[in-house]
Amino acid sequence: FGFRSGCLVVLPLASREVLRDELGGVEHSPFYSLPLAVWYCMDIVLATPNACLMRKYGRRPAFVIGGCSAFLASIGSFCVLRFCQRSWHAYVLLNLCTAVMAQVGMAEFVRYAAADACTDEARRTRMVSRVIAIGACASMIGPFSASAAEMLAPETAAEGELLGFAYFFLFLAGFSLILILAASMLRLPALSQSSTQVSTPLCQIIC
Repeated sequence: FGFRSGCLVVLPLASREVLRDELGGVEHSPFYSLPLAVWYCMDIVLATPNACLMRKYGRRPAFVIGGCSAFLASIGSFCVLRFCQRSWHAYVLLNLCTAVMAQVGMAEFVRYAAADACTDEARRTRMVSRVIAIGACASMIGPFSASAAEMLAPETAAEGELLGFAYFFLFLAGFSLILILAASMLRLPALSQSSTQVSTPLCQIIC
């Protein structure tokens, strides 16, 4: 949640800085919101493959894959904003990194992992609610880290604001490493038969 909320704030602002020279510094443009659209489209595209991957190999490997994807995409975004000049090429690379970064949505299945880990039926609902509540509170980390990263950029540098966004993605790379470490330490029971059985097709549910 913190990862996504931070990107929700930073990606449009970073896109505006990257395209400042190309678009003449206009305040509003649909191009600034395109990375968010890419992220949401990738969420839709990856939802079913992620669920199938998690069902076949388990939740821990899926969480590790999501963390690794977020780490690589964060490092890529940092390099794009730190070393590439303001241009359409940098903007395209930033959107590609965003598409890979969307794989971190795998971690949103953590509420199901909490349900699997809690064997007490009476406490399962409460544990899932706590996990969701902690995630909601952690969503504030993203915007705060964006503000902290902006303060690290030198005010006198011509690329100061762009460097602040670059350092934000460096922070996200650190968060991704924490996610990978936490996922690798998970000890979850094997998926039950009820979790692995074939579900009702969506067309049958709608019809």
